[in-house]
Amino acid sequence: MSTSALTYQPILRLTIKATQDLTAFHFVDFEGNICGLGAQSLGVADYDATSGENISVITLGTAIVRASESIANGEYISSDALGNAKVFEAGEKICGKALGASSNGFVKILLTQL
Repeated sequence: MSTSALTYQPILRLTIKATQDLTAFHFVDFEGNICGLGAQSLGVADYDATSGENISVITLGTAIVRASESIANGEYISSDALGNAKVFEAGEKICGKALGASSNGFVKILLTQL
């Protein structure tokens, strides 16, 4: 299943300046970087951007995120070191909750700010 087969419903997008090259479908931190391992994300990059460009980040609602591992429906999600979705582990920040299992390296999540 390609990303075009997945649906998502962004409720709020914020525009920030990318401080490094960013790729769509990855977690972004509050500074405009790729979100780090277990770190809290601002949201998910809506499209690709190069360093210094403004980028739209989905911060509320549902989003599609590239998954670094198999994720089951209902699992809590955190960020890996490359801004991909991974299953939450103790001590990490929760970035969302899976709305369906991962498929072809992507997962739909309900974004969470905890």
